[in-house]
Amino acid sequence: MNLQSQLSVIDHSCRVRILDQRITNTFVVFDSYKALAIDSEGKLGGNLDREYLGYKVLKLRMIPEINHKRAKELGLIESMHPEDTPAYSFSDLELRLYYEITIEKDGATNGT
Repeated sequence: MNLQSQLSVIDHSCRVRILDQRITNTFVVFDSYKALAIDSEGKLGGNLDREYLGYKVLKLRMIPEINHKRAKELGLIESMHPEDTPAYSFSDLELRLYYEITIEKDGATNGT
């Protein structure tokens, strides 16, 4: 499956992080809401380079991100690791989810 096909089945309100594995495992190509990559009519937004749409999807993961609701105000770290959360009350925490899509150019496909 290529990136364009994968993005077509993800809701526009979802957060998406796209990693290009051929550069490094942590090279972020795109990190924002899916609607900023491709709009509801399938048109490419200005935040994602067209060349990546044909890249092969290697991996799709749903990543949870746990933050303290007042992290910036309290000077806390932005994202917390599971081992950090016991020090906080559950009511103080906020959970966000995002899709992490790992792609590569080698073996890029034109269709699904």
